[in-house]
Amino acid sequence: MAAWEEHCRDCERLLGDRCEAVNGWMDELSKKFGPLHRFARHHWGGVQEVGKQYGVLGRKAAAIHILKDCGWVPQDRDWKDDQRVDSLGMLVGGRFNGFWDPWQFDETAKKLLERMEHCD
Repeated sequence: MAAWEEHCRDCERLLGDRCEAVNGWMDELSKKFGPLHRFARHHWGGVQEVGKQYGVLGRKAAAIHILKDCGWVPQDRDWKDDQRVDSLGMLVGGRFNGFWDPWQFDETAKKLLERMEHCD
């Protein structure tokens, strides 16, 4: 699980803004649930919710945050109905082990942001 500071550095590097409030909001429930907090906001529904509060930049920051933690951005139903993810939001049986090669993360994040641009 990436630390708040690491999430902020990712956003600064990829978006030109640390997006501290967004990264804080994303992990706010870790105080209550510890590393199992991701079910609440680490999915596309959480990205949309952030967008209502922080706009397009916030949506991008949330997606980057989730990508770093989970290896992808799940749908809300992946947690609940489909149970495609484990308790940390990683694909069940997937290859992501929770750690990113820095170059690979940046490349994957840039592709994600590019896809998001086409959806706006």
